[in-house]
Amino acid sequence: MKIFLNSYQPQFKSSSSFYKTEKGKEIGTFTWFFRKDLDWQAFIKYQIEHFKDKENVNIIQFGASDGSEAYTYIMSLLESTSPEETEKFFPIKAYDIKDTMVKIANNGYINIFADDETRMNNNNIRWRKYFDRPEVEPYQYINTTLYKVRNKLKNRVNFNQGNMFELLPRINDNSNTIVMCRNCLGYFPEKIEQFIQTASQVLKKDSLFVVGLLELDEPYLEDILRKNNFQKVMLNVFKKL
Repeated sequence: MKIFLNSYQPQFKSSSSFYKTEKGKEIGTFTWFFRKDLDWQAFIKYQIEHFKDKENVNIIQFGASDGSEAYTYIMSLLESTSPEETEKFFPIKAYDIKDTMVKIANNGYINIFADDETRMNNNNIRWRKYFDRPEVEPYQYINTTLYKVRNKLKNRVNFNQGNMFELLPRINDNSNTIVMCRNCLGYFPEKIEQFIQTASQVLKKDSLFVVGLLELDEPYLEDILRKNNFQKVMLNVFKKL
């Protein structure tokens, strides 16, 4: 999913977009359903087994963008096992530093491309039961279809504005936390090591730290994670030792 950011009015327009920080750094807002830098089926299967003895699981997502990844996560859980096993994972706490992005996510609409449909189908997601076509489509753009997000998705994630560097130290973990920091931390290479050090101090044994392709582009990322007591359990997923 690619969305357009307007400084004043959220739009459902699909395009390459970015915004600038106060220091002029360009931050991309590119996202889409079922990004291939995570094996979603293996990841869901692993965490269901890994946290089977926990009464609840605390999922925290940074860089939430328009909600595509949070919805990917929720659908993957719901389609994998019984509600009795999955409800303890909800609601996901999703944060984005850009208040405009939070407004877009909370609006309850999302653009879906044909490629998104293909990826959802390939992951055995019966995605049409999670989205409705609106009676009146406020915007029409080439190569994308606007959908209204059904409550079974929308009610299982809370979108809020927040800075991941400020939020991370406040996490209260009981060895039951999954921190999703995918394709956003990589924009701050000078802060990666300190961020991982903080994650290591905050997260207890068996909690998970998840990154993306953008972070893997950073040299020595896995060495930094290993040095801070994180063990790789699959591509982009690390367990606190």
